[in-house]
Amino acid sequence: MRVMILDDDPLVTGVVSVLLGQEGMEVLLPVDAADALTMMGQQRPDILLLDMHMPGVDGLSVLGALKRSLPDLQTRIVMLTAERDSHYITEARALGACGYITKPIDRDRLVAVVRRVHTQANLAWIDDYCALVRAEEQAA
Repeated sequence: MRVMILDDDPLVTGVVSVLLGQEGMEVLLPVDAADALTMMGQQRPDILLLDMHMPGVDGLSVLGALKRSLPDLQTRIVMLTAERDSHYITEARALGACGYITKPIDRDRLVAVVRRVHTQANLAWIDDYCALVRAEEQAA
């Protein structure tokens, strides 16, 4: 599985890269939003973990640009952010994100959500660990 991380905080990208790498995932790290858009068109990651607030651009703008420039994009987008305002969550979902993980990052939750987003073809939305656990319990 190939995961791209677009976040302006090097600590976040470093920690998430290590956590996902330990799980056998290939991690792509663009330097900024423009680089991410270019890489998305070329490398087609399975999942994009996208920060909401970055210098000069916000995650919602990046999400909109991706949908406009790559309409056939199959990459699933999960917001990875400290933003908890329901407006942003609603907007991210409306623009096509399929998940929302809040910082600080919990290792188990991060890995579980990334795996679920990757493997569940009909997943519409996942935004908290409780929903993930309930879905797994129902499937068992």
